[in-house]
Amino acid sequence: MPSVVLKIENYVCLLFVNSQRERVKLDEEELERRRKEMMENAKWREQQRTKNVTKYREEEKKEEETLKNSRDPDFIRSDLVEVIWRKLR
Repeated sequence: MPSVVLKIENYVCLLFVNSQRERVKLDEEELERRRKEMMENAKWREQQRTKNVTKYREEEKKEEETLKNSRDPDFIRSDLVEVIWRKLR
């Protein structure tokens, strides 16, 4: 039976190709191995997702802090007070 080896990121997949395009029946050991591989991949993917979400939340917090610190909250208030004092004189 011919086979094809694919390398995707850090994973190597071995695909068995049947020339008649028939479905290849896998034994229990192969099924269990594939299930474990899928579960490991799901755990890895969840870890990556959690890591990315945490990173983006931190970036968002930093951006909000930068915006908050870049403007003076009393900017308009001080200008208004100055204008009012000029008018009252």
